[in-house]
Amino acid sequence: YYYNGARLILDGRLLPGYSVQAAGRPLFPGFLASLLILTGKNLQASIAILVALLGLTSYLSAQKLRSSFGIFPAALYITLSFLYAQSQIGFLHTEILGLILGNLGLLLIWQAAEQKNLPKLLFAIFILMLGVSARAGAFFIFPMLALWVGWIFREEKHFSWRSFGLALFVITISYISVNTLYARLTVEPGN
Repeated sequence: YYYNGARLILDGRLLPGYSVQAAGRPLFPGFLASLLILTGKNLQASIAILVALLGLTSYLSAQKLRSSFGIFPAALYITLSFLYAQSQIGFLHTEILGLILGNLGLLLIWQAAEQKNLPKLLFAIFILMLGVSARAGAFFIFPMLALWVGWIFREEKHFSWRSFGLALFVITISYISVNTLYARLTVEPGN
């Protein structure tokens, strides 16, 4: 369904109801369509790129954990990531894109928190929203993330309402654009 959805997008068509999962989770068919354009519609090369991105983001996020906490937490993280992803590798499932974007989001959030870089952190929240939306998951983490942003950027105050508000704004706009507007652009009305 995801591959057929990507092919429909490449043909300039909206995803119909009979595309089942593709219409329900249009981010992955859209991403896959982009990969297919890059590879000249070569499905094997597109899957290889997905797997390479998964390996790269898993490695980079584990390296970030290693630099902060040591080798054992990083090894546990990459082992659990691999155990989760191994059954998905080689297939066109949304879990791979969700894990790629989740790893990238973790890496960027960690770097932004260390550098106290609010714009980078807000971008990382957007990337994480893409990951959670690609494979609909734990959206409840985002209010907690906004509270954490208010705490991390508090400076001398007890809490930074400005940082919290900016994070909540980015979360809201990200959610609406990724889960509502994008779906309206790629899925037939009513599906």
